[in-house]
This record gives sequence, C-alpha cells and structure tokens, in this order.
Amino acid sequence: MSSTKSRALCLMGFMGSGKSTVGRALSEKLKWRYLDTDIAIEKRFGMDISSVFSTYGEGAFREAELEVIEEAAHLENTVISTGGGLPCTEAAIEIINRYSDSYYLYISAQQLSIRLWREELRSTRPLLQNLNSPEELKGFITSKLVNRERYYYDSKGIIDASQNVDTIVEDIIQLTELPT
Repeated sequence: MSSTKSRALCLMGFMGSGKSTVGRALSEKLKWRYLDTDIAIEKRFGMDISSVFSTYGEGAFREAELEVIEEAAHLENTVISTGGGLPCTEAAIEIINRYSDSYYLYISAQQLSIRLWREELRSTRPLLQNLNSPEELKGFITSKLVNRERYYYDSKGIIDASQNVDTIVEDIIQLTELPT
C-alpha cells in the first residue's frame, strides 16, 4: 500500500450480511485500521448491545451510533463496519457519504434469514430475540429492508455479499482502485 492517505471505507448492510467479517479481512489486506461501530458503542456504554437496548432503549443506541459515525467517518486509512440500522437516517448517510466511500454488502432476505436463524446469532441481536420461526424472521427482514435499502443504495457501490470473503474483499478493492 502506498503511503498516501485515503478516505475511510464504510461497509453497510443488513445484520448478518458479513460487514464485520469482511471489514476485518479488508483492513488486513489494505493494512488499515479497523473500526466496528457496534464494538465502539459497547465500549462507550461498558456493556453489550443487547444490554444497551434493554437499559437505555433503541433511541439512545441510535444517538450513540450517529456520534460514533461522525467521529469515525473522518478517519483516514480506516475500514468501518456499521451496524445494520446505522446508515438509515438522512443525517447518518450524509455523514457516511461525505467523509468516506461506502459499500452496501447486499444479500437476499432469504439468505439473511438462513444465516440469522442460528440461535447464537439471534440471541445477540436485540431486534431478533422475539421472533419465533424462520418465516417470521424472513418477514421481519423483508420489512426492514423495504425501509433501509433506500439508504443502502446511496452507497458508492453494491457488493454481492453471498460470495466468499476473499472475493468480496477483492471486489471492494477493485471498486476503490486502491493499490494493495
């Protein structure tokens, strides 16, 4: 990687689309810093995301997300993985796209429901904990995507997240035209 500084790269998409996994792999490949906004929020509150939701509510969580992305998007040579709902306000998507290059990790509602139905994933995601069947989960995902995709589609590029991690990383690098 050359020594010139580059804008941050911001990965967005629905929960379970692979933002954290891809973000870590991309940061390693580029030799950049990695920042996961959910981890940053957990550090701020001193508790996991589920506890933040149950203790302070979704409103406080979303406010913290906006503060974290305002700070993170200004960073150079940093890969940022957002929470699934973080980019889904006018204020957040404007900050993301002004200060970073954003990429939507797209995966179908069907594929997401298969990934997210696993108990270890559902139990750590507050918005999924009260869903009782794979069909109910798919309906929830489909409904959320209707509201969120207009923000996700504001990204610089759309990446097929159903591919393996290495292919996704290479797709992003090609779109960014960054040397590796």
